[in-house]
Amino acid sequence: MQVGIAGKPVTIDYDTVLFKELKIQGTFCHNYPTWERALTLESEGLIDVKPLLSDDRTIDQWGEAFEDLSNQKAMKILFKF
Repeated sequence: MQVGIAGKPVTIDYDTVLFKELKIQGTFCHNYPTWERALTLESEGLIDVKPLLSDDRTIDQWGEAFEDLSNQKAMKILFKF
């Protein structure tokens, strides 16, 4: 499963796909109403996003945040304004 956009061409070993009988399927499944619903659930306290976040930063710390993401020191960072 690929979550998110790869941003570059991806190569695979097709023999592995064949021998292990793997399925490859792409999907792109978000839209504005989905985001609205997620934000509503979070604001109502029905979902807790804190376990999903590696850290939170102010917007002027964006450089450090992107560096941590690039170096795989963080997975998701919340920017606070």
